[in-house]
Amino acid sequence: MRWLRRGSYLVLAVALLTVLGACGSGSGQLNVITDRSEGTLRGFVYDADGDPLSGVPVSITPPSLSGPGGTQTGPDGGWQLRAPAGAVAVTANGAGAVSLSRPVTVTANVTTTVATLLLQPSLGATTAGNLPPQISAAAAPANVGLGAVIPVTATVTDGDTAATDLRVVALASTADGLPQSVGVMALGPDGYAVDLPLPGDLPATTTLQVRVVAVDSPGSNQSTERVAGDVVYAAD
Repeated sequence: MRWLRRGSYLVLAVALLTVLGACGSGSGQLNVITDRSEGTLRGFVYDADGDPLSGVPVSITPPSLSGPGGTQTGPDGGWQLRAPAGAVAVTANGAGAVSLSRPVTVTANVTTTVATLLLQPSLGATTAGNLPPQISAAAAPANVGLGAVIPVTATVTDGDTAATDLRVVALASTADGLPQSVGVMALGPDGYAVDLPLPGDLPATTTLQVRVVAVDSPGSNQSTERVAGDVVYAAD
């Protein structure tokens, strides 16, 4: 009987230490559980000319529980943050630029590359009550070949004033988040359009994500974006 009591005491002691380790103020079990429910987001912030922006604040909403909720871009425009698993919003706020927010889904224990955040300049004061621009349609071809360009079209409306307040840009990025081509879209009778040239050093087969970004400035000083499509470039 005495050895049974000793065994019971040992089991209780181990259980108590386990509970204390999980509930204590140290960086043990609780942080492990938190980390398992988080992932990592990384990406780049560029300007409307396709150049990297350094020192731009980037934030995540809701923020991480195990790290900072914001950071700044490096010399190459790159950034990286921990984020809670699930739906979050990534926001970039550059000085003299219209901020841009994007919904992103975070997967636990996975690093997700966010397509390039393209910031456009703020050209005037904000008008109270003005609504952001609306991109009702955006399109790009599914495939392009060697020597081709990517024709991009979009239907964009202001909602408050004439469309002359809008600046619309198309952006093609590779899977690593780096922009390969940026072009200002011109307004014509059928909407906005641009032919994006492709760089000559792309791999033989490359998938490019094309986005359209519209800014109402001056006006609402808000930015809206929409995916036009994934374009497969094949050299042969």
